Amino acid sequence: QKRQEKNRPLVNRDDDKKFFAIVTIHDVAPEYSEKIFRVADELEKLDIHYNLAIIPYLKKRKGNLITKNPEFVKKVLGYEQEVAVHGNYHETDDGKIEDFHTFSIEEAKKHLQNAINVLKEAGISNTTVFVPPTWAINKPTIDDLIQLGFKLVEGKEEILILDSKKTRKLHAGVL
Repeated sequence: QKRQEKNRPLVNRDDDKKFFAIVTIHDVAPEYSEKIFRVADELEKLDIHYNLAIIPYLKKRKGNLITKNPEFVKKVLGYEQEVAVHGNYHETDDGKIEDFHTFSIEEAKKHLQNAINVLKEAGISNTTVFVPPTWAINKPTIDDLIQLGFKLVEGKEEILILDSKKTRKLHAGVL
């Protein structure tokens, strides 16, 4: 929507071509800010719409807690791109992945609610896109996402459009 306000099309409207790409910058967290901003700046120069998959508390490190990094948040929001939730902490320092594919409904909801709370506290609201850290998700997590108001899940093999009545799938692959 924001891109359309700037008179930039979201997809190629060429007559016969129906292809499009969803570009997402993953692991958006203070620890990786230099790389993230370098890529985002290049996408901006190319006038390419993209998503920023933010991790509120990467690796559970205090330095990565986005509420403690207001300049980072300000710069992320300054791009005026869609912000997706990319887990709560993504992984721990010892490499244990935050796995929404195996979480129970209670565990998934706890992680999602923590992420939403941290984002809101940092000034990031209205996030309706979820990108699981491993691109894999289970049915209980999908149910949680619907209850929490999410509209889209970016997976490895498909994009899920969430609706309380029917979840639709768009087949896609990760490059």
